[in-house]
Amino acid sequence: MVSVEDRAPLAGILPRLTEVLGAEKGLVYRVRADEDALALDFVIDRGLRRHPRTTFAEEFGATIRSADRIGLYKPTRIDRAQRNAALALPSVRSAIDGSLPALMGEPGVSTEEKSRRLVDVNKFGSLFTRWGSVDDAQLRALVCDGSALLAWVGGFRSVPFDARSTQALRALVPSLRARLKVESQLGALGVAVDPLSRAILEHVAGAGFVVDAHGSIVLANAAARTMLARAPRETRAMLAPTARPRPDVAVTSVALAARGVGPLRLVIVHEEAKRAEHAAQAVAVHHGLTPREAEVLVRLTRGASNLRIAHDLGCAERTVEVHVARVLAKLGCASRAEAIARTLG
Repeated sequence: MVSVEDRAPLAGILPRLTEVLGAEKGLVYRVRADEDALALDFVIDRGLRRHPRTTFAEEFGATIRSADRIGLYKPTRIDRAQRNAALALPSVRSAIDGSLPALMGEPGVSTEEKSRRLVDVNKFGSLFTRWGSVDDAQLRALVCDGSALLAWVGGFRSVPFDARSTQALRALVPSLRARLKVESQLGALGVAVDPLSRAILEHVAGAGFVVDAHGSIVLANAAARTMLARAPRETRAMLAPTARPRPDVAVTSVALAARGVGPLRLVIVHEEAKRAEHAAQAVAVHHGLTPREAEVLVRLTRGASNLRIAHDLGCAERTVEVHVARVLAKLGCASRAEAIARTLG
């Protein structure tokens, strides 16, 4: 799914990132393996030349569709040495030329494979030529979560990047990785979700997710985020298009229509709310909570805000704040998140 540029991860900070690196042009993109082929998740740029008849994303997406690797790296199997490391190159052209001996000289590589690699390298040489950056110096980092690519992040300029720029990118990688990891886990790579939709989802009884055709999470309410944090692998497996519901969990899936994006589904895990309620009641008894404090704890575990709790219980929001403070004190917790973790742990 190619996202709208102003909604893609890091779109808002790309201008500043380019400035910090001292780059004249900036680029951020991510590709993934999709049915044995590479597919573009998103791409945003700053200052690269554009084709007059195609969008930036269409041109890049078409180039990688039949490719196996992109320049010096293979997205489906990124070398450890390249993960989260800042790499400065004299130019894109020199990188392409320099990669050929390594790509061609690997032992055990067939003549057919060498020919295919040569085609891939030449494709990207032509692409950067059209973008007006083939002779620019390049500074980039493959921001990864383990071996998985979160994003290619970098910049280009007419003169080589110095040590200061390389150190700046190296220092930024941990923050970029943290942000991209969260957006990859909970964010929909550019799917537009208006504030009203977010508010409505927060009032769903149970863990509510909006997912795309691949099962990637576009939006999640507070209860769903709690569920994801506690059991990320099991939760994502439950949201896959071909997932079979567990016998102990009731799941409702409804198709959604959204202009300008691919097919979406609303997935509601009903039993998650019941389990949270039972756990909260047990904790309330153990710690001597009053009936009203127990009701507040139940709603806390569902991720409800003070305003929502006040609406449910028919009292003032200030009264809920007092109840929450007393619940935290009786549980010996410093925050709502800690109280939820202790209740559901």
